[in-house]
Amino acid sequence: MKKKELQIISILQKKHDWTTASALAASLGCSSRSIKTYITSINDEYNNIIISSRSGYKLSKNVDEKTLIEEDAGVYDDIRSRRLYLERKLLGAKEKISVDSLLEELHISSMTLDKDINYIKKQLIAYDLTLKTKNDKVYIDGSNTDKREMVLDIIYDEMSDSIANISRIQTFFPNVDINNIHSIVNHSLRNANCYMDDYSLMNVILWLAIYIDQEQNSELSNRFYQLGSDFESAHLKEIINSIAISIHDEYDVNLSRDELENLALLINTRISKKDMDFLNTSLQPELLDLIASIQAQIKDTFNINLGFNDKDIRFGLHLQNLLMRLKNNVILKNPQLAEVKKSYPYVYDIAVTVANAVKEKTGYTVPEDEIGFFAIHLGIMLEELFDFNSKIKVVLICPKYFSLHSDLHTQIRDIFNKDLVIVDVISFTDELKNIADYDFVISTTLFSTSQKNVVFVKTKLDFDDIYAINKEIEFQKVKKMKKTFESNLSDLITDDFYFYSPNYADRYDVIHKISEKMYKEDYVPEDFEDRLLERESISSSVIGNIAIPHPLNSNAYKSLISIAVLPKGMIWQDDMEVHLILTLAINEADKDHFQDIFHLVTDFISDENNFHALMGAKTCKEFKKLIISFFTNKIK
Repeated sequence: MKKKELQIISILQKKHDWTTASALAASLGCSSRSIKTYITSINDEYNNIIISSRSGYKLSKNVDEKTLIEEDAGVYDDIRSRRLYLERKLLGAKEKISVDSLLEELHISSMTLDKDINYIKKQLIAYDLTLKTKNDKVYIDGSNTDKREMVLDIIYDEMSDSIANISRIQTFFPNVDINNIHSIVNHSLRNANCYMDDYSLMNVILWLAIYIDQEQNSELSNRFYQLGSDFESAHLKEIINSIAISIHDEYDVNLSRDELENLALLINTRISKKDMDFLNTSLQPELLDLIASIQAQIKDTFNINLGFNDKDIRFGLHLQNLLMRLKNNVILKNPQLAEVKKSYPYVYDIAVTVANAVKEKTGYTVPEDEIGFFAIHLGIMLEELFDFNSKIKVVLICPKYFSLHSDLHTQIRDIFNKDLVIVDVISFTDELKNIADYDFVISTTLFSTSQKNVVFVKTKLDFDDIYAINKEIEFQKVKKMKKTFESNLSDLITDDFYFYSPNYADRYDVIHKISEKMYKEDYVPEDFEDRLLERESISSSVIGNIAIPHPLNSNAYKSLISIAVLPKGMIWQDDMEVHLILTLAINEADKDHFQDIFHLVTDFISDENNFHALMGAKTCKEFKKLIISFFTNKIK
């Protein structure tokens, strides 16, 4: 059990009356939302020992405090950590482990170990593995391939966004040199003039590390194999055989014929050739047809013209490899999925449209991990398309002698490329009157002005200049967001579709009730509910603790944003709890507002303080006032 969870129980034990979430939050120095998360975790582990009501929380009268203390005694004070350790230990064991040795090592009671074993048994079912005990010894029964799959999932879950960090991976394999495996794979790829992206490379390295860890000192002796002349791909055969020889030489471990073919499949679904002649000829007509369908759907849904040319060839190759993975049921883990959904929800939503296009054309359902990779590729491809409209527009005033103006232009562009675009470079302030569309001015020339949007800098930027420009960029961003909300989004939020603390059973109940109301009031067609559910079936619309259900297409008769504020929260899907639901009905003419809505979510609502304030907005008027006042305070 985590320290905060123990503190919550301690506080509730001392009080015999209800304690509010805000009181607990004040005592522990965290947010009320965190308190709710901790209590949910406690109740999951201890069969709802904390009861709740409108008055707050208190311990159930049936709590056995001795059991609580006993279950959490031991080396691991966090149950989840202890169980993960036990899973890894059993999965990696070369022989059966005695129950007594586990009790002694973990410093827990036999009753607690029995609970851990029962928990692990349930986790093993998904991998076709079973946990058995015999003669006071415990072991996991099943194939090494299934064990490797489970170990891989455990590692990904534990490592999250550190998956590309070799030193972090090394902590899981004390008997295997991860740097060495990395070198072996890279050397084999380079010799075949091929490359892999970092995440794909780490998938292969992890696969090999787990295999080597399992097979080292194994009593079973496999003969040394290599792929022969019957293997269809010469360059892939060269890579696999090179890796097999190096693994044999370094670790005295042989890959069986089946494992060599598994490794070939794993690498073949992630690999790309470096030479452009290969790239230009590798995209088949069927793939080009799929890309055309993707372009059409993105244009139709988001009004974005996604050009595809030789520079974007890697997206084509990614699609090609994806189809091969789907065909062979190969799963590619994406440790960045949660972060991509949270930080880039608009691009992720475009990626969902791509996944839908793939399903319509091929029949394959694209997993969420793969949708996350789509978003990463699309983010790079779409960056230039979004640049001019989304960036802050700047005029640079700098005398055009020698190369001063071009040097400063280059320096500003290199430092602030993601945030601003220089629309013009002029030598004299009088020329400003001829420029209509800009947000602020950067000038090396001092001049008297009543304008607030001028930043004076030196001909070569120093720290103070960079700070001043960055501050003005942030000011202009907030100013644009305020204008966008007031002029575009505010009218889409109405009293009739603002719900404070409504009673919804689940996400299907939410979607049904809101869709029905929108249909009856002639905002959307009759199949709107089906379109929302279709989008949810591809990938959940949850971003953090906000749900944004919306259809794949802009098919509303009139644009509308339905808002439901849920201070107590509700479970949307699996363990995803949401406190705010924004249901979007967007008309074709207003589809450009789609991006504005997602930016509003990420730039404003995702801030914890802002979000907490919105939870108290009981009316539509209060909700709008809070957003506008935030922007107003920021730009004073």
